[in-house]
Amino acid sequence: MAKVKIQGHASGSGVITITAPNTSTDRTITLPDSTATIATTAELPTVATTAPSSPSEGDMWFDSTSGVDSMKVYSGTAWDKMSNAFSGTGGTVTTSGAYRVHTFTASGTFTALTSGTVEILLVAGGGGSAAAEGHHGATGGGGAGGMVTVATKAVVVGGYSVVIGAGGGASADTASYAGMGVDSTGFGYTAKGGSGGADYGSAGVSGGSGAGGSESSQSGGSSIQSSNCAAGAVCYGNAGSAGAGYGSGSGRGGGAGAAGSGTGADGGGAGRASSISGSSVTYAAGGGGSAGYTFANGVAGAANTGNGARGAGANSSEGAGAAGGSGIVIVRYVV
Repeated sequence: MAKVKIQGHASGSGVITITAPNTSTDRTITLPDSTATIATTAELPTVATTAPSSPSEGDMWFDSTSGVDSMKVYSGTAWDKMSNAFSGTGGTVTTSGAYRVHTFTASGTFTALTSGTVEILLVAGGGGSAAAEGHHGATGGGGAGGMVTVATKAVVVGGYSVVIGAGGGASADTASYAGMGVDSTGFGYTAKGGSGGADYGSAGVSGGSGAGGSESSQSGGSSIQSSNCAAGAVCYGNAGSAGAGYGSGSGRGGGAGAAGSGTGADGGGAGRASSISGSSVTYAAGGGGSAGYTFANGVAGAANTGNGARGAGANSSEGAGAAGGSGIVIVRYVV
């Protein structure tokens, strides 16, 4: 059986020579003699939580920051994670700066190809609004879908189901509540659907954010998002405002950024901005109410915002309700 022999190179040239073996000869690896150096300390990768100063292209650094723990190489302009970088598939994939972003506007699956950590935004569907009733009735604005943010979530190789909540529908008639928004879920978190707006003479119901109360003087709904907030998440939802007296306007739905306030057709509770997609976008705004003694159809919430629908009003003719905006889930990670 052939042997493997390692010996110093007579020329001291620093060349490693490998003699091609056969069945009868030994294998020889020749290293530099004592005057040569294979690698200096400066040429070895730096192990630290901060990047080396004044790097040259091709320099390597092991980032020992807790939760990162990865080898990086300097491209000449930036430190790039080497081939064991986390990656995944699913949704619409874009890149923003140092992040890869997966946007789900419809239900699907996020598949982690390696283990790593991700950042997540979930927004549920917003509540719809009810049709106005009677000669001068006004209905409450729909509550926004609940909003959930997760700064760091550890994931392992495999698929994670993502469900996008639909917006609640308009009421079927003048004597019914509008539809509730549907929950958005993923990675063990749930954003609760916004509450549907109340029909004339009914109080607002509770949801991710609460709906506005209708005329006359009906109470607004409360938020249930905080009581459905899993560990590691930050959750947002607020109450809707009460309606005023007959002919004085209906209440406004709550939003992720603020509770509904006052009555009338102006905006409901403020939404909340997020830049997880790479641009600042405001999600989960509450639906406005309706002014008194005014004919107005409800206004639908925009798709994939989780916004609640605006309420409807009547003045001889009865305004129709509208649907809430559908939800969205966004996942991003460093590349």
